[in-house]
Amino acid sequence: MIRRSCGVVFVLFFLTAIIMTRAYAIQADDLKVAFLYNFAKYVEWPVNTPEGTISICTYGSPPGALKTIEQKNVKGKTVQTKYLSDAGAATSCQIVFVRSGPQAARILAAVKGASVLTVGEEEGFLDNGGIINFKLTGEKIGFDINATLARANGLTISSQLLKLADEVR
Repeated sequence: MIRRSCGVVFVLFFLTAIIMTRAYAIQADDLKVAFLYNFAKYVEWPVNTPEGTISICTYGSPPGALKTIEQKNVKGKTVQTKYLSDAGAATSCQIVFVRSGPQAARILAAVKGASVLTVGEEEGFLDNGGIINFKLTGEKIGFDINATLARANGLTISSQLLKLADEVR
């Protein structure tokens, strides 16, 4: 009887841990999507970008909350969200969020020199050619910015956004 009770308690503890971990991951994804939307407010693209829309794309598993910003307005432009299955399509986006993994290198190679704000979430993303990288410190999501690369790619990042970054290069 005691052994069975211990087994039930262990299973309940394990299930609670899984649920808490998934809830935290969902909350983190929601925050990242909110950041992506707000990044669009504080970045200027060259004049040759498409009129009327701003495309926020994701490569790798998309955050479920990405659709929550679909059709919202940023500086008079309508937000479109896209899931990319081909790295080459990334040049049609203004912002590309790249999940960690081997796909990051493919996306960064595809948009090298283009006016695309690349946002990642893995160690070394800025060193490999990314512009903004999310980082988790404790329970806080922060970000670093490679402003030098952004300028080289024709992007202007607002000083207000630069002040919010943990590190600016």
